[in-house]
Amino acid sequence: MSDGNYRRPSIFGATVLLAIGTIFLLHNFYPDFDGWDFLYHWWPVFLILAGLAKLVDYAFERRKDGTGGTRTSGAQILLIVFLVFLIVGSIIAHHVRNPGVRVDMSPFWKGLGETYSFSEPSQSQPAPPTARVNISTPHGDIAIHAENTQQIRVEVKKSATAMSEHDAEIRANEFHVVLRDNHDGSFDVRPEGTGKDTGRVDVDLEVYVPQKATVSADTGRGDIQAFTVGGNIEANTRRGDIEVHDSGADVTATTEKGDVRITTAAGNVKLSGRGDEVEITDVKGAAAIEGEFFGPIRLARIAKGARFQSQRTTLTITELAGHLDADSGNIEIADSVGDVTLDTQKNDVRLENVAGHIQVEDHDGDIQMRFAQPPRADVTVDDGSGDISVTLPSQAAFQMDAQSESGDADSDFPNIKKTGTEDSDRAGLSGQQGERGPKIHLRTSYGDIHLKKAA
Repeated sequence: MSDGNYRRPSIFGATVLLAIGTIFLLHNFYPDFDGWDFLYHWWPVFLILAGLAKLVDYAFERRKDGTGGTRTSGAQILLIVFLVFLIVGSIIAHHVRNPGVRVDMSPFWKGLGETYSFSEPSQSQPAPPTARVNISTPHGDIAIHAENTQQIRVEVKKSATAMSEHDAEIRANEFHVVLRDNHDGSFDVRPEGTGKDTGRVDVDLEVYVPQKATVSADTGRGDIQAFTVGGNIEANTRRGDIEVHDSGADVTATTEKGDVRITTAAGNVKLSGRGDEVEITDVKGAAAIEGEFFGPIRLARIAKGARFQSQRTTLTITELAGHLDADSGNIEIADSVGDVTLDTQKNDVRLENVAGHIQVEDHDGDIQMRFAQPPRADVTVDDGSGDISVTLPSQAAFQMDAQSESGDADSDFPNIKKTGTEDSDRAGLSGQQGERGPKIHLRTSYGDIHLKKAA
């Protein structure tokens, strides 16, 4: 017998819990996935899903009794309050991690109307060979070219979005680019004006500077390119790509979303923030990367070493004659003349022809090391969970101390013996191969250890 007062359970709560649970699940299995950042950008979707769930409840209740009456329960109210707290928390977290960064509404404005392009007359001013040039635009690309000249020249292209070309021209004319001499060796290049809708106007700047000038470039949304600048370069973009080629001094770059490519720098290179692909090559100084860059990341031929710091990885290489490649779940270092120190989580690691000391700590991942020449320095590897494989030349001399708490061990070298008993999960390798030689210390909690001879 059916109960006439029976009410179908609401799908509202289940929909909200499924959405929130999915975010936390993705964050647990994919540490590169930033749940707070996702919620910050996509929170309206959760409100839409919640609203759709309530509409479905309404439709079912109306079909059942013809009244369409649905009541919001206390549990549903608590879920709504919890969702609001999550949204507010994501906004606070975003602004704490990105101080001074405002919400970018330009994609919204550009969807309302057509985009029209306009130009301004070229500007130029005399400048000393070592001028300091500060270039900025709220929205727009910046391209910097160094020339064998003693002047600064600026080319301007403006793009405005409106319902008609006439309205777009009015909006674009609210901003004009100025080239200002500060009379202290520095110059400012930036748009000024009375317009407030900066999100509807892009101001692209192409700036030609003296060969040895020092340059600072800043854009809220846009790409930055710099070519053959002899002085220091500082490039900052909240959303856009950065390219620097043939720099004669130090390069400092910051981005919140975009790719970074820096090739041939006579000084040091420092990159910070968040982004995607990174390529840094042919640097006579040192290279440092700090932040969350999701790759692929490639560093090559860094004379004074490289340093990489993120939430999951801390890496120091004292001299990199070869390359470093890091992608989702993989780190590869090849032909490092200097020492390598690596602390990482959930990455497979491959080291090839590292001449210096090696110290690796990996909390979850396989580790492979291959040496074309006999190792000259000590090797220390600690792996929380994963296999360890070491390949050495047949003539290599070394001391081996390896232990797996739960796994197997095997060796191609006759003087390196397997340790452990048949009734134990523990296995290891121990012994001396050749005379003297560096110490190789290997530890894994769960995984096998393989010691191989190079073919």
